[in-house]
Amino acid sequence: MPAPNVIPLNLTSLKAACSQCNLRELCLPYGLSEDEVAQLDTLVGARRKLKRGQHLYRAGDPFEALYAIKIGFFKTDILLEDGRDQVTGFQMAGEILGMDGIGTEVHTCNSIALEDSEICVIPFPQLEHLSREIR
Repeated sequence: MPAPNVIPLNLTSLKAACSQCNLRELCLPYGLSEDEVAQLDTLVGARRKLKRGQHLYRAGDPFEALYAIKIGFFKTDILLEDGRDQVTGFQMAGEILGMDGIGTEVHTCNSIALEDSEICVIPFPQLEHLSREIR
């Protein structure tokens, strides 16, 4: 019988913290102070899990965030006029996905998990605002 007043911990909804991540040297810009990393901690959204074969985003989807790969391996591709897929890259833990949408505000490629993966969501409007404050 569970103890009274015990709330189960939902690990999948824990907020990501760049300052505590073992991949921070790969994801974060070089030279940030502890205070600046703490500011990043406040804007990074929750972690998200994807199953093998699941799309993180598709070409034409609205651009809303960047994604730091915490665990896993991804493939990006575009659809050619003749209907074939053209692989544009492979990304692994510590790399950032989603930059294809910065200039156009829509994603220009597909991003697919090649294995069960976990990403950290970095909302772009907040990141853009923070980048103006950090010099």
